Amino acid sequence: MLVWTNIAHGLLAFFWAQAARRVLRPRCPELAVTLSTLVLAVPPAVAVVQAVSPAPWTLLRVPGWHAALATVGLAGWAPAVLAGGTGLLFVAQELLPLLTRRRAWRRAPRGPHPRLDAARAAVLPGFRALGLDAPPVRCVDSGTPMAALVGLRAPEVVVSRVLIDALDDRQLEALLAHELAHAARGGNRRLTLLWLLRAAQALNPAALIAFRQLVETEEAACDALAARATKRPADLASVLIEVERLRGATRAAEDAPGEPGAHLALLQRRVRRLLDGVAEQGPRGPVGLAAAALLGALLWGVG
Repeated sequence: MLVWTNIAHGLLAFFWAQAARRVLRPRCPELAVTLSTLVLAVPPAVAVVQAVSPAPWTLLRVPGWHAALATVGLAGWAPAVLAGGTGLLFVAQELLPLLTRRRAWRRAPRGPHPRLDAARAAVLPGFRALGLDAPPVRCVDSGTPMAALVGLRAPEVVVSRVLIDALDDRQLEALLAHELAHAARGGNRRLTLLWLLRAAQALNPAALIAFRQLVETEEAACDALAARATKRPADLASVLIEVERLRGATRAAEDAPGEPGAHLALLQRRVRRLLDGVAEQGPRGPVGLAAAALLGALLWGVG
């Protein structure tokens, strides 16, 4: 019954977050990140508290919902198919690709690069003006156009050599600013915690969708922070387009399938946000705490 309670919590939290986004129509991606984070974090937190202290009032009784499905013959296979299919998607689309990427980055040799060091020095004052610092940067000897923040204890930004050679100095600075923004926003420690919350709810379709939304809005929030630090959003927009062009050329050379339409639509949204202007800064602690309390109170009645 714990799985079905989590699914009910997740679905209710997801629809609540979608309604909040529609009503608020936020310009700042940080608010969207906060809402997606709450969809992942609040349902298991409420379930743990309810296990210790049962809810005094009930909005939706999951056992009754399960019994109602049983009366029409759906309790056995329909929820199991939903949860099982979601679990398979988690393994195929999130777990295995994550392990593959980590293995590739670990095996590739890395070291300093003068252009990367110069680009970091150029963007660092903008981050420090915002009260932020930046991890070191390294070049990875790889022909795949990739850039990422790697590491938990000692994070660093790694950029593939082919990408360094393809970008001019301003574009390279914009690329580094985006990756440094990931570090400034909590880096891989924060993302790992959120991923573990996602993994703990691997059978919950709402958690699957919320985590994908979280990844998308996190990229937008890093775009906005990088644009504020460099004050050159158009450079970052040109980098996004150039990286996609290079990846397309790599896929064509390897005869690999192209990116799905959803990926290209996300790229277009990110470029449009940057060219339309730097997004507003997101909500601070009190706003997030208030939203968490509101969602927690709503989910308290589901058990």
